[in-house]
Amino acid sequence: MTVKEYLSRAYRAQQFIATKERQLSDLRQMADGIGGIDYGKDRVTSTHASDARVVAFIDKIMRLEHVITTEKESYLTTVQEIRQAINAVENPNYRLILENRYLNHLTWEQIAEVMFISDRHVRRLHGKALDAVETKISKIA
Repeated sequence: MTVKEYLSRAYRAQQFIATKERQLSDLRQMADGIGGIDYGKDRVTSTHASDARVVAFIDKIMRLEHVITTEKESYLTTVQEIRQAINAVENPNYRLILENRYLNHLTWEQIAEVMFISDRHVRRLHGKALDAVETKISKIA
């Protein structure tokens, strides 16, 4: 795994969580669409197919909520690891670039605007910052 891949793990994890949250929202919408029971009519004592569907949706929703919770916990651990690696870099400009890129997920142009430098210079400093992180990670590992 390259240093860039190592630092990008938080962004990817965040994307996976967002995808699962959209799936959860879709499941909830589908569950809301299941027809209700008309209690005004006489009820036969057999099990309704809609009852089984509701239970199946609730089960899927609960499982997906558990997966999302687990992924969020993993995401927080990943962010902490990345933050430690970035904080180990001594140059404050490098740290600012790395934090804005890999933790705040800003574009090169946004980082350049924050730092009042050109985006080309940001990219050049980013390369040096990656080298600095690689040095720190290799010392830790």
